[in-house]
Amino acid sequence: MLKGLEKPPAYVRALLWALVFGFAFFLPFFLRMNMARNDWNLAQALMETDFQNIWIGARKALSGDIAALFDHKAYQEELPFQKQFYVWSYPLHLLLFIFPMGWLPYPLALTAWSIIGLGAFLYVCKRELPPETLHYTLPLIAFAPASIINLQVGQNGFYTAALLIGGLYLLKNNRQGLSGISFGVLTVKPHLGVLIPFLMLFLKKWKAFGIACLASLALLAIATAIWGAQYWPAYLNNVLNTSVSGIANFDRQPFTFMQLSNYTSFRAANLSAGLALALHSIIAIPVVIVTFTKTWKNGLTDKNIFLVVLATMITLPYLFNYDFTAVSAMLVICLAKENPGRNEMLIPGLLFALPMLTYIFRMVNLPLTAIILTAGFIWAYKNLQEQKIYNAKDNVQ
Repeated sequence: MLKGLEKPPAYVRALLWALVFGFAFFLPFFLRMNMARNDWNLAQALMETDFQNIWIGARKALSGDIAALFDHKAYQEELPFQKQFYVWSYPLHLLLFIFPMGWLPYPLALTAWSIIGLGAFLYVCKRELPPETLHYTLPLIAFAPASIINLQVGQNGFYTAALLIGGLYLLKNNRQGLSGISFGVLTVKPHLGVLIPFLMLFLKKWKAFGIACLASLALLAIATAIWGAQYWPAYLNNVLNTSVSGIANFDRQPFTFMQLSNYTSFRAANLSAGLALALHSIIAIPVVIVTFTKTWKNGLTDKNIFLVVLATMITLPYLFNYDFTAVSAMLVICLAKENPGRNEMLIPGLLFALPMLTYIFRMVNLPLTAIILTAGFIWAYKNLQEQKIYNAKDNVQ
């Protein structure tokens, strides 16, 4: 990560130490969870990922018969590696984007999925990073804890982060058409765009809002025409079973160790569901109000885009650590433009490492994830500078 023999900035060194710190906690957990199995081997662990969902969905989409995606028993039989907790919980229009993966054998498809996703993610980040920092900031984003988790589990966090960050920067640059399309595609994981419609309306970005709605409806209509409307109720039922039911019936099964939401952090501290949700809301509501107020006053600066991304994560009661890629990227983008000193990097470092630290935090009865996530928002609000691009009140279209 060095260019020549130059010493990287203090924030880069601090984030590298945060990566080492997070990995030191994550690796023992990973080995303990996997080596406890009698049939475990590293090659199988690298293949036995959440990408099974994408690959099976792609193959069924190509076949034209997706009924097995919503039949739990049939779905388990289709998986290349048996894991009983897998369930198809994506909207039908995701199939429009992933079906080419069904043409490839599983190992090659997983490799292509990871490389394409990481490439798209880094392309979006590169456009916003200072050119003179790319030789260390891009590798830092590529090997951030959230990125490593994505690669390890074969998830879609690179794609969703590219759509979320890319859409927000397009909106900042007043490219409302492309921004609306990005947000329309983001509906393949709709909860990650929970604040976006309100943000577009709040900033009076009517064109972006309209195109986002049209893009979303077009994708839904095409998917429905190809595969049939009868599967939408089954999709909603799967979502309720995996997310709503999973939150309500919180336990310490493996997937809960990957949860990063404030709600699940409070539940891990043995608080009741009602109290955890109340505390989650007490934090989330002011965070959203502050974020929207700052964005209205100063426009979509780098700082405020970071606040929007953080506010999204804080708002969601259902959030996995592989969805944290957008936070990691925006953290590096903001730090690269401000170059803070080492003494300012404690909270950013913990926020950077959080996707790995959460595995250990779930094993203690303290809401440490919620503390770090909330502290990260406060730090960004108080310490990052405004690079004003435009004021929403002066640039209404």
